[in-house]
Amino acid sequence: MKRAFSIIVTLALLAWLAADSRWKMVGDAFASITPSAFTAVTLALFVTYVLRALRVCDEFRDEVNGRFGACLRVILIHNAMINVVPFRGGETAFPLLLRQVFGISIVRAGASLLWFRLQDAFVVGVLACLVWPGLHPALRAAGIAALIAAAWYLPRWARAPHDWAGRGSIVSKLGKLRDIFTEATGRSRYGWWWTVANWTLKLAVQGWLLAMLLGTSFQTAFPGAVGAEAAAILPVQG
Repeated sequence: MKRAFSIIVTLALLAWLAADSRWKMVGDAFASITPSAFTAVTLALFVTYVLRALRVCDEFRDEVNGRFGACLRVILIHNAMINVVPFRGGETAFPLLLRQVFGISIVRAGASLLWFRLQDAFVVGVLACLVWPGLHPALRAAGIAALIAAAWYLPRWARAPHDWAGRGSIVSKLGKLRDIFTEATGRSRYGWWWTVANWTLKLAVQGWLLAMLLGTSFQTAFPGAVGAEAAAILPVQG
């Protein structure tokens, strides 16, 4: 009964969304994109998934043993779950998939995922500071410097010797998590390069697509694409 009710509510919501007249505006905007441009956008976005899969292969190279196809499948399923499950709940798919496919512990995979997300946040933050319209040059420079300094300091703080193991049960457990996080920050050989390449390409493509849809310039659309990705850290997708 509950499942039937859920299906009915879902179908009603889909019907309500489909009945909105603004979908015609969306359709007209996409109709203005040429097949060649659509193909180029699709291929470029697929390359971003390849770059993310390479980052996973680099991070877990000892366990992956060159199985790039399996890494790519993990990334694709993980991304699909993020888009479907609300409140960023789809993030849990990443450590679960790594355990299922490669036998990597959930704790270690979770620590690597945290470091991945921090790297993403630092790179997107720097790009946002670079292109944010109307931002004073001094604030722009200060924001970039602060983000780069934090990205440089965080792994070094994690690797610094500590005595958390003897400070009590809670602090001791935090110390173990810190040690696992330390391993995650130091395993990837080219992690920052994969991250910068992925976000540069992804945001450039999104900016180009947004410019075509809105009939505006890339210089106007690109900050919008960066802002949308920066807002993705919120627990509600949209």
